[in-house]
Amino acid sequence: MSSPRLGIESGKVILVAGVLLHLSMLLSLQWGFLNPLFDDAQHRSGQGVDFYSVVQAGKNLVDGVSVYSTKPVEQIVPYYNPYRYHPFVAGTIGLLSILLRPDISYILWVLIQEGLLLLNILLTRSLFSDARSAAEATGLWLLFSPYYLELYMGQFSFLMGSLLFWSMLAWMKGRERPGDISWVLSLMVKSNSGVFVPVLLKLGRWKFVVAAGAISTAIAIPYFIAQPGSLADFSRNFTESIKAQTLFGNQGFAALLGVVVLRSAGVWSDFVHEFALRIETMNEMLILWHWLLL
Repeated sequence: MSSPRLGIESGKVILVAGVLLHLSMLLSLQWGFLNPLFDDAQHRSGQGVDFYSVVQAGKNLVDGVSVYSTKPVEQIVPYYNPYRYHPFVAGTIGLLSILLRPDISYILWVLIQEGLLLLNILLTRSLFSDARSAAEATGLWLLFSPYYLELYMGQFSFLMGSLLFWSMLAWMKGRERPGDISWVLSLMVKSNSGVFVPVLLKLGRWKFVVAAGAISTAIAIPYFIAQPGSLADFSRNFTESIKAQTLFGNQGFAALLGVVVLRSAGVWSDFVHEFALRIETMNEMLILWHWLLL
């Protein structure tokens, strides 16, 4: 049986490792030495590209152009990336972000992410009464390597995850309404938080699930009505199949399944010229696979 002293020391080791990794992430935002470890940091348009899609969406909103448009009246960001979020994000964070220069807004977003991380760590530490567990939990937050991409790309998954975390904390403490509000907000930030639906249904909260879906939809509908075609553009996030040409270097589960399908069918090729000749066939197969999973 390990001594209490040894347990406390092990917590410190995890915490120190987390602090060192986190400092490396922040330094790499400037010098990029961690970028080769992340596919998106290597092969996407550039740093802050996801956040810049929201900045451009805010500008499009002001210009009366669809936030999902690929042809803005004025491009104010360094590189273009399609906006894929709920109109709520464009109407809030997008509009606020255009008050500053895009690069300054991106830096501010990184600082906000860091603030969210600190808040989550403090909330997590409050759950533990012993120093070792608090140190270990803090270290785990700091050791979560995908967080680097959140900062580098300016993504919104960490905001969504934070809202989910706050929901769980509130529900755990019997504070149902704050938890519910936090979950509804998470749905409008990124619809992936819908993964909580089966859990909520199992808990008998189907009325809340219906109400949350209705609120999220009601907030979006006026925009979709005002901008014809924007609903179809937004819906492609859920209906458009993954493309064969995006599979190289993609570490996601969907990409893994796509490669398995194409290899199993014998149409995949590691040779660039042959791969290019088979693109149309492979994409047709991926469309079928996509609809079978829906």
